[in-house]
Amino acid sequence: MDYFKELYNLLDNCDKSQDIPVSALLVNSNSEIVAKSYNTRKLNNNISEHAEINVINELISNISYQNLSEYTLYTTLKPCTMCTGAIEQVKIRKVFYYVENKFNTYESPNIEYIHLRNEKNIDLYVKKLQNCFKKLR
Repeated sequence: MDYFKELYNLLDNCDKSQDIPVSALLVNSNSEIVAKSYNTRKLNNNISEHAEINVINELISNISYQNLSEYTLYTTLKPCTMCTGAIEQVKIRKVFYYVENKFNTYESPNIEYIHLRNEKNIDLYVKKLQNCFKKLR
């Protein structure tokens, strides 16, 4: 499964709402995508609607329990402190991310962070993220 392609395709939604382009997926133990989301913070005027929190809420609403220890999170940008707290609360233990978040240095000792540096199209995402921040300034 090409998780990066799935994540990248979700970013079009962020362009439309002018949200910072971040997307996230939750994957089950069979490597199937069971939930996907993106930032809707600006769209819904809600500071907590980051991609990681949105995808967690989506899965919880579908399965009706909050222990997500059997799931793995994939995200375009390393989670911020707020999202890391949410990830810890639902017991996700493994987070794969494509781009380092230079504004966040907190790492939970309960989460294994795996930086996927070698994705062949990562530069497309980095350019999209940089363009977004240029427009904000």
